[in-house]
Amino acid sequence: MLSLGDLEGKTIPADMTGEVRSGESCWWSHHLSDAVRDAVEGTNYDTLLDVTIEARSRFFVWSNCVHVEGQAIDSSKLEQGVKQ
Repeated sequence: MLSLGDLEGKTIPADMTGEVRSGESCWWSHHLSDAVRDAVEGTNYDTLLDVTIEARSRFFVWSNCVHVEGQAIDSSKLEQGVKQ
């Protein structure tokens, strides 16, 4: 799971699924967080579940990338967990 949202105190149901989204960050300086932002850009989603992360290194620096793919959800729609 990778998230840009506020998950504190929230419970993610085991059977939760979402739209499959992917994104990547490339060039000299590539970051996992930028790849996640790319995957959810232009949507209300802020979290990726069941994520696959792939790092790609090639001869030319602009071909170096980190690629993510996962099921996108909106964490604001998750319910607060049970307080103990």
